[in-house]
Amino acid sequence: MNAAAAQNQAAVQSQADTFGRSLFAGQVNDSSISDTQFVTNLYEAFLQRGPDAGGLGWWSGQATVGTGRQNVLGAFAGCPAFRDLSGTLYREANWLVSDHLGTPRMIANKSGSLASIKRHDYLPFGEELSANIGGRTTMQGYTADSVRQKFTAKEHDTETGLDYFLARYYSSTQGRFTSPDPLHSSGRSLQPQSWNRYTYCVDNPVQFIDPRGLDWGTYDLGNGTTSFVWFKGKVGKYNGRQYSRFDPGKTGTVIPLVGGGSARIYQNGNREYMGGPAKITSIRGQDNLNLSAGLVHGTASSLASFNPVAGAAVNWAMNQIGGVDQSSDLYSKGNAIGGLTTAGALLFAAPGAAEEETTTLYRAVKQGELEDIFATATYRVADGQSEGKYFFEAAEDAVDFGQQMFRTHPGEGPYTVTSAAVDRAVIQASSPVRAALEGPGLFVPKSQLPLGPVKVVGPVPH
Repeated sequence: MNAAAAQNQAAVQSQADTFGRSLFAGQVNDSSISDTQFVTNLYEAFLQRGPDAGGLGWWSGQATVGTGRQNVLGAFAGCPAFRDLSGTLYREANWLVSDHLGTPRMIANKSGSLASIKRHDYLPFGEELSANIGGRTTMQGYTADSVRQKFTAKEHDTETGLDYFLARYYSSTQGRFTSPDPLHSSGRSLQPQSWNRYTYCVDNPVQFIDPRGLDWGTYDLGNGTTSFVWFKGKVGKYNGRQYSRFDPGKTGTVIPLVGGGSARIYQNGNREYMGGPAKITSIRGQDNLNLSAGLVHGTASSLASFNPVAGAAVNWAMNQIGGVDQSSDLYSKGNAIGGLTTAGALLFAAPGAAEEETTTLYRAVKQGELEDIFATATYRVADGQSEGKYFFEAAEDAVDFGQQMFRTHPGEGPYTVTSAAVDRAVIQASSPVRAALEGPGLFVPKSQLPLGPVKVVGPVPH
């Protein structure tokens, strides 16, 4: 069977037919086995199930010892259902030669023969051009194959003619998605086509691809620094800056990080941190500007928190400062520090002030949970998963936990520290815990989830 599996599917089916017949040859003339038991054995061996009442009765009436059983055995061995089952044992291997969009254009099987090469051409929006169109012939390789990855390497459903783009289905014959863009904020004022909720790649399918409805964008901050932002929708403006679409390529792109280390970013939005210091050891001009602006914004926002008009004025003033990257990690940290410092001063300046209503908790998460956080901005428990989540009271403890888990289970990938401000009621409904190697923590039960909004603090150094 292994030798047949290395050849082709027909060889596997033929070998399975021969093997099945030989397996029951001894029962054909064995009168000690009842006709009913003989048919039951054939059902279980050839169809991988027990017999139904009607089929068992009919075939048992045909399965008399000798010629009758031989004929029934031949019917089971040659039936289409068994051929389909045995055909799955064929271990098919193909090599895909793709174009600049990732669309497989040439398919080579494991024989390595040029005569077996399959070819595929497509119109701009993904409609396939088959043989007898534009001079294409079957002799040139324009024939069907078993590879389901078609336009931009998305899985093609032959029954419906649609391509599966993860978030929704795409119709290449129409050049449109079959359902509207689920992210309403992807409409951009400077990109009129983005307001069409069914459009594919803003009607530029030869240059762009849509990995799953989300894209990377870049913006040059000057001083040799580039900001990378993952857009949940079409690439456009972020914090007042017009970002340009960036394609990391099929295998991802490695980018250096401020403060050392690097990260590989992928087309689907995943990012893989590749080492470097846990903290930025030196702050250069651009970084100093981002940190200082964050401190000013955090402090001013806290002072103006009781006056909506003053709060709006603070945001407007900060947007007028040139060169500040409000998406940077240092700006976020400065903003948080400024806000907490001022809030603390106000709290202790007023005698009899009320106790703080929220507490910040930290959690180290794996890549899968990080992707869910990016999608929902919350900590949540999916159906069938654990009954709650563990948190730490200090970011350093969450970092220690992530490092320990990575050392114990390196195959699970890198960890990232996240945080959320939790209401006092949630704290009271949770259970305090203390891990063996980390600091004090809290177990938040499923009844208190989801929690949010969640902030990303930074990667855990491994």
